[in-house]
Amino acid sequence: MQNSRTAHAKVPEERWHADAWYHPDPDRKGSLNTTHGFFLEQDVAAFDAPFFSVTAKEAAGMDPAKRLVLEVSYEAFENAGLPMDKVAGTKTGVYVGSMTSDYELLSTREIYDEPHMAAAGSSEAMTANRVSWFFDLRGPSLTLDTACSSSLYALHLACQSLRLGETNMALVAGVSVVLHPNFMQQLVAMHMLSPDDISHTFDDRANGYGRGEGLGGLVIKRLGDAIRDGDTIRAVIRGSGTNVDGKTPSVTMPSPEAQADLIRDVYRKAGLPLDQTQYIELHGTGTPVGDPIELSAIAATFGACRSHGNPVHVGSIKPNVGHTEGCAGLAGVFKAIMCLEKGVLLPTAEVGKINPKLRFADWNIVLPAQTMAWPTHGPRRVSVNSFGFGGANAHIILDDAHHYMKAKGLNGEHSTLHNTKYLESNPASKSDITNSPTDKIMNGDENGIDVTKKPKKKKKKKLFIMSSRDEPGIQRLGKSLGSYWKSDKAINDVTNAATYLSDVAYTLATRRSLFDYRSFVVAESTEELVQGLEGPLPRFKRSTKQNRVAFVFTGQGAQWAGMGRQLIEFPTFAASVARSKACLESLRCPFDVETEIQQTEGSKIESSEYSQPICTVVQIALVDLLREWDIRPKAVVGHSSAAAYAAEILSHEDAVKVAFIRGVYSGMVSRGPKAGAMLAAGISEEEAEAYLATMPSETVVTACVNSPKSVTLSGDAEFVDILEQSIAKDGNFARKLRVVPAYHSPHMRMVADDCLRAMVEAGVGGANQEAKIPMFYSLIPLRLASRIGSETCAAQYDFRKPSPVNLLVGSSGRRAGRKATVKWDALLEVGPHAALKAPLVQIMESIDAKLPSELLYTSLLVRKEDAVTTALKAVGSLWATGIPILLAKVNREQDLVESPQVVVDLPSYAWNHERVYWHETPATKVSPSLIAVNMNGFDEIAEKAGDAQWDKWKDKILGAHSEVAFFVACRLDRDDGEVIDWFEGSFNFCLRVMFNDAGADAVIRFPGPGHTTFRDEKVTNEVQIIKFLHEHTRISLYHDPAVPAKIYLNPNIDSTILDAVFEQITNILLQLFQFDFSRIRAVSKDPSLDTWSVTRRPLTYSMNELATTAFYPLDELATGPFESASGYFTHLSDENLTHLFTQRNLSSTATEAEEQYVARHLFARLVDKHCIHDNGTFKLFCDDLRP
Repeated sequence: MQNSRTAHAKVPEERWHADAWYHPDPDRKGSLNTTHGFFLEQDVAAFDAPFFSVTAKEAAGMDPAKRLVLEVSYEAFENAGLPMDKVAGTKTGVYVGSMTSDYELLSTREIYDEPHMAAAGSSEAMTANRVSWFFDLRGPSLTLDTACSSSLYALHLACQSLRLGETNMALVAGVSVVLHPNFMQQLVAMHMLSPDDISHTFDDRANGYGRGEGLGGLVIKRLGDAIRDGDTIRAVIRGSGTNVDGKTPSVTMPSPEAQADLIRDVYRKAGLPLDQTQYIELHGTGTPVGDPIELSAIAATFGACRSHGNPVHVGSIKPNVGHTEGCAGLAGVFKAIMCLEKGVLLPTAEVGKINPKLRFADWNIVLPAQTMAWPTHGPRRVSVNSFGFGGANAHIILDDAHHYMKAKGLNGEHSTLHNTKYLESNPASKSDITNSPTDKIMNGDENGIDVTKKPKKKKKKKLFIMSSRDEPGIQRLGKSLGSYWKSDKAINDVTNAATYLSDVAYTLATRRSLFDYRSFVVAESTEELVQGLEGPLPRFKRSTKQNRVAFVFTGQGAQWAGMGRQLIEFPTFAASVARSKACLESLRCPFDVETEIQQTEGSKIESSEYSQPICTVVQIALVDLLREWDIRPKAVVGHSSAAAYAAEILSHEDAVKVAFIRGVYSGMVSRGPKAGAMLAAGISEEEAEAYLATMPSETVVTACVNSPKSVTLSGDAEFVDILEQSIAKDGNFARKLRVVPAYHSPHMRMVADDCLRAMVEAGVGGANQEAKIPMFYSLIPLRLASRIGSETCAAQYDFRKPSPVNLLVGSSGRRAGRKATVKWDALLEVGPHAALKAPLVQIMESIDAKLPSELLYTSLLVRKEDAVTTALKAVGSLWATGIPILLAKVNREQDLVESPQVVVDLPSYAWNHERVYWHETPATKVSPSLIAVNMNGFDEIAEKAGDAQWDKWKDKILGAHSEVAFFVACRLDRDDGEVIDWFEGSFNFCLRVMFNDAGADAVIRFPGPGHTTFRDEKVTNEVQIIKFLHEHTRISLYHDPAVPAKIYLNPNIDSTILDAVFEQITNILLQLFQFDFSRIRAVSKDPSLDTWSVTRRPLTYSMNELATTAFYPLDELATGPFESASGYFTHLSDENLTHLFTQRNLSSTATEAEEQYVARHLFARLVDKHCIHDNGTFKLFCDDLRP
C-alpha cells in the first residue's frame, strides 16, 4: 500500500471465462461489463481438511468461504499468540461478516446432485458456528450480513459483548469469495460495478466499485485482560457504533445525515473530541454517489471542527485490494492499525484527478499523495467508517497502543514505533517503516519498539521450534519462515537482533499451538536461523504424549579437552560446576576443575586422576541443567557415580567424592607393576571367550558386553596388543582405547580395599537410601535399589557378565516365551560423546530391526563440537519426540532484562493445500464451457472440438438455440480422448401441445437445421404454431427433449432401474435443458427401435407466460411477416444488427409471445449469416450459447 500497489487482475480462468461473459452494456442480461477484479492468489478450492477434522466428502460440500474463515481464524489466534489449548473452553465469541454465498449456487443447483452435508456446508450460520465448534469456544457465535459493513458491524457487536461481560475474548472475521458471475451480474445490472473493474476512490473517474476477494480475522480483549496475559496489543478500540440510513430516495442511496449522526454519537459516547482524530479510513467505494455523500458526512463532523491549517486526513484501502464486501470493514481496520503502529499515513492508490464533487479544501480534508509521517506528536487516533448498500452504517475509533497506555500509566506489550522523526529528515528511509521490529525499550511504561539505536546485546544460541499436523508441513513452515527472514532486510539489520531472536524463540515455543510432527533449528543470528531453515530440517517420527526418556551415562574413554565448556554460560551449569569445585577442594584436589573444563590446550584429561572427576563433574552439571529444563529420566543406565546421582541414589557431593577417589586409586593402578590396556572389539561375547581362551588365565578378561556384537576387553597391555592383531586379522573391528588403567580387570583388585576404605572415610553414603529412579548397572539386569556405601562401591569393581538385551525390556528381564517390549521413547547419552550409540543400536536391532528408527538416540555432547549447540539439538530432539520440556528455561528467558514479547506478523501455519475439494453440478459446469469466443470460423471450432467427422456436424452447430448447447455438451463428453457420437440423424426439438379446451393432443416437430425446410422454404411449422396459439387461449406445454434416433446406453442396464437410466442420460439431457428429474413422468424403451423416450410432467402456461422462454420481440426488429427464413434474416442484416439480444421480460400480449417464440427458432441463422466478420471470424456473446 505504501508503494500504491494493487491486486487488480483478470478473473481467474477457474472461476469463469471472463471474455466470454463480457459485454460492454451493463443492461444486457446474462453478461458482465467487467473482466477483472481483485482475487486471492491461492486456489480457493484447496483446503487443509484433516487439520480441521473435516472429511473429504464434507469438505467438498463446504463453502470455500467457510473453509477460509476456519484457516484465518486459526491464523488470527496464532498471530495474537494464543495457542488452541489456551482458547478452548473459554467464553470467546465469534462474529463473522459475510455478504455472498456463491458456492451454494454452484454446488446445490441440481437437487439430485447435492454434496454431502450440503446444509451444513452452505448455511451462513455455520460460517461462525463451525469456528466455535472447532476451537471449542463457548461465547456467542453469529454470522452477520449488513452488506459491505458486515465485518465492522461484527466488530461493534463483539465490543459490546466484551463491555457487557458476556465474553472475555472475541474473534471477529470477514470474508468475501467470488466464485460465480451470478451475483456479479446482479450488481452490474444495478450499475454498481465499475466497467474498469477498479474502485476509483476520490477520482473523477469514479464509476462504480471493483469487486475484491478477501478475508481476515481480528482477536479482541478487554485491555486489562490483554495486559495481564502478556499479549502484544496492536491498537485500542476507543468506541464503536452502528445505525441505519432510514428512508432515503432509494434503498441503496446512502444518507450523509445518518453517517454524520453516527460519527457524532460514537465520539460522544466515547467522551472524545472530534478535532483530535488525525486520520479517517473511509469506505470509499469509488461510486459516483457514495463517495461525495460519505465525504460530506466527514466534512459535517471532523471537517467542521478543523481549519485549513489543521485538516483531517482521509484515505481508503479499496483501490489497493478492491471492495471486499463482507470483509471490507475489517480491511480498513487492518490498514488503520498498521498506520497507527508505524506512525505513517499512506496514499490512496490510483488517484489521478480529484473528483470535482469532493471539495477537500473547503471541507478541511486532506488526501495524502504519498507516504507521510504522522502529522502530530503524541497520541495517534483514527476512525474507520463503513456502510452497506442497504443503509447499515458502522464506525470505529482506534488509538495507538503505546501512547494510550502511557497516558493511562499502564505497562503492556505492543509493537508501536515510538519515534518516526527520522522520516521527516530522511524520506528515503521511509520504506523501513513497514518492516519488522527494531530495538525494543522498556522504561516502566513502554514495552514496544523504538527506532533509536541501543547498545547491542550478546547473542546467545536459541532453540527455535516448529510443529505441524502433517509431516510435510514441517518443511513447508521452515521454508516459509526462512523466506520471511531472508527477504526482510530490516530484521537482519536491527541493532539488537539478540532481543528480537529471544522474542521469536519465545513466540514459537510458548505462544503457538503445538502439533505432533515437530522439528527445530538452533541459531544465534538471523543468518544462522535462515541457513538452518533453508536446509533439510531434522525429521522425527510422530511425537507421543509419553514422557519416557532413559539417561545413558558414558564410561571412561570418550573424554576430550574442553568438553562442555561452552555450557558455563548457563547459570545452572556454572553453579553446579562451582559446587563440585568446592567439594573437590575439600578433598584437596590438586587441580581447579573449572579451569580444567575450560582448557583446550595442555589438558591432562587423559590421566585417570583428571578424567574421572572431570567427567563426573560435567555429567552432574548436565543432569542439573536437564532438571532445570524439567527433563527427568524414567531410568538410568550406567555404572558411574554421576549415573547414581541422576538416579537420586547419591548426593551431588557423594558422587563427586566417589569419582575423585576412584580417579586417585585408578592412577595408582596405572603406575603399578603391570601396564594395562583396554580393547574395543566388534565380536560377540561368545567369540570373545574363544579368543580369551588362547591367552594365559586372567591376563585379559571381558570387561563389558556392550551389545550382541560389541565387547570391551581389558587386562595386560602386552596380551591386549596380541588380541588386537588377532581379532583384526580375522576381519573384525579392533581398536585400543585411550584409557589407563585396565578398568574392570584383575588389575583393579590391588586397590579395591583401599578405595572402599577411602570412600567410607570421606563420608560417602551414610544411611541406607532407596533409589527413586530405576538404575541399570553396567548394562546388566541388576536394578540398584539397595544400600549406599560399600555395596555400591563393590559394584563398581565387580566382574558381572552383562545381559545387554535386558537394557530395553525392564529391570525384571525378559521372561521365557514373552516378546521383548520397549519401555522408553528416547535414550539420552549424558557424557562427553555419543560413545554408546553404536552398541545400543545393535542391542535394539537384536530385539527388533525397526527399533533404531523408532527409538530416538541423542547425546548432549559431541566430540569437538560447540556444547551449547549439541545440548540444544539434543533437547530439541527430545521435544520433537514428545518429551515435555521447559523451553523457556532452555532459551534462558529468565536471564533476559526484559520479558519476551510476542512477535506479531510472523508467517502463519503452513497449510496443506495439496488437495482441493469441490462440488459442482453438471449444469453449472457446462454453462461456462459453452462459450465460443473469437473462433476463426468453423475449422477452428472443429479443431477445438477434436472431432474428425467435422463435416457431419458442420451444418448442425449453428442450429436452434438448444441444439447448439446440446452439441457443445457432447463435445465435452470424452472417453479416452475420443469424442462420443451420441446421435444418428439430425437434431430435433419437440414441443407437445395439449389444448385444454378442446381436449386434443398434438405434437408439433420443429425440424433441425440439417433439413432444407429451414432454409429457403416457407416456415410452415412456425405458421402452424401461430395458428394454434390464436385459436386457443390456454395450453399445457411439455418441453420434451428431442430424443435422437439412437442413444448408446449400456445394454446391460435394466429398464426398470430408473436411477441407473437417469445416471446414463444425465450428460445427454440434463446439461441441455437443465430440468430436474422430479419433472420427469416416465422413461420407456422401444424394443423394436432400441431408443429411449422421456416424458415430462406438464407445465401449464397462460399465453403471456410463454414470453419467459422467448427471445427478443420481433416487433422491435421487423415489420414482417416474412414468408421464409432467408427473408427474415435478410431484413435483420439490412438493419445492420451485430447481435440478437436476449430478452426475457414478460410479454403483455399474445402476439408478442407468438413472435418471441418464432424468433427463438430462427435465432441461429443470424449468427450464420450476419455475425461473420470480413476476416472470417465471428464472435458469440455469452447468452448465445447458454441453454
